[in-house]
Amino acid sequence: MNNNIFISIILMSLLALPMFSMAQSALTAISDSDLSKMTDSEKLIEIYKATTTREDLNSKNTYNIVNKMKYGISITGTDYDLNEDTNFTVCTKVHDIKEPINNAFCDAQIFYPNLTDIFMSFSMSYISGSRGLYCQSDRLANFTGIYPIDVECIKPVNSSSQNMYFRRETQFSDLFLLNNTGSTTSTIDMLEVGSQNYACFPDRFKQNIADFNTIAFIENITDIFGYFSKSGSNSEYSLNLNFFRHNPYGQTHLGTSIRNNVTLSTAVTKFTFNSIQLNAPFSSDDFLEVEVCVKSNDANFISDNVFFSMNSTSRNSSFIVNSKIVNSTLDFIVQGSSELNVKNSTLTINQNTNTNHFSLLNILNANFTTAFNKLDQIINMINGHDISMANNFTNTNSIINTQFSGLNSNILGNFTFINSKIDSLSNNMASNFTAFNNSISSQISQLSSDMSSLLNSLLYNIGRGLGTFIGGFP
Repeated sequence: MNNNIFISIILMSLLALPMFSMAQSALTAISDSDLSKMTDSEKLIEIYKATTTREDLNSKNTYNIVNKMKYGISITGTDYDLNEDTNFTVCTKVHDIKEPINNAFCDAQIFYPNLTDIFMSFSMSYISGSRGLYCQSDRLANFTGIYPIDVECIKPVNSSSQNMYFRRETQFSDLFLLNNTGSTTSTIDMLEVGSQNYACFPDRFKQNIADFNTIAFIENITDIFGYFSKSGSNSEYSLNLNFFRHNPYGQTHLGTSIRNNVTLSTAVTKFTFNSIQLNAPFSSDDFLEVEVCVKSNDANFISDNVFFSMNSTSRNSSFIVNSKIVNSTLDFIVQGSSELNVKNSTLTINQNTNTNHFSLLNILNANFTTAFNKLDQIINMINGHDISMANNFTNTNSIINTQFSGLNSNILGNFTFINSKIDSLSNNMASNFTAFNNSISSQISQLSSDMSSLLNSLLYNIGRGLGTFIGGFP
């Protein structure tokens, strides 16, 4: 029973992806229905075919055949929906012909669907208590597509920390990264560093990683420092060290360490940079490269030269690489692949069937056409209503203007009539007041005359009486 389970697990790994790094022959896909019909012996034959080279068959070297069947790797990839999932999980199971392997070192790198750029690389942790299971979870990229997964497991590996020194043997020789320092100080000259933009030295410090033991995976870079100076007066800068992995297939930017807002002067000064996580697998074809860049932070900056010094014990610009090193008593290296299928259920398109693909597009096109036709009808109706309402407003304004004009004429006529009546009344009252004043004046004048005559008569009679009384006048 145990043998049957083992054979099934191994065969599933073979059918899904390359199981052994040593196998030279191409695997032939076997359907699930065919697999269910195979006997255990037939399954063992398929394993034998998948792990045996022509040289093994010619030499009839049974030991080589059995040894190549010894170690296996199975990798899980699955489907994810951006509408529901935020994280992914990648697992790999490492085993030999008898038991799981719980002390391997496994790392993975995931490529974007363009198959060129690396989305993420990481080491995979052993799941405690499991039977050779190694897993890692992280956040999904926000792009749909098929993300290939490349996995490698090694046993055994050692942790290693080693210094990498920036080196240049002479002033105009190539730039290197070596694990020893020189005896004579050398510099690189960053010519005319401008403000606001980084100026990078055109050449990079680089070295084939195979020259430093057999590095399988760089975890991080620590203890980074470099010696800088400049010509002219003191000025403020930002310093930038970019790390790359370069091989015949292209380059991958692994990380950047930045030192912001430092003052450079003519004195050579040591500056320490922050550590960075690389999490990058390396092979014998890979070069580790470092690019040195400088930017001025002075708004009134005048172009000047900046110098990076190294190559001597007094100016030993360097960093420490913390990595996994393949042990000299190598037991095995196994590799395999899988994929993450990232979808978005809000717009599901069958990428495997062109008919379904174009059918869906046709349906979408028809729906959009219908929707746009409806929108056109609505717009035309709105335009018709707008014209009708504009005409109604024009008629209404005309009627209102006519009514107001008639009302204004009537009001003006009434005000004119009232004003004429007021003027006539005012004239009549003025005439009446004049006649009244004249009558009063006449009566007062007559009264005054009568009183004057009466007074004269009275005075005469009084004088006459007095004369008679006194003098005997008649």
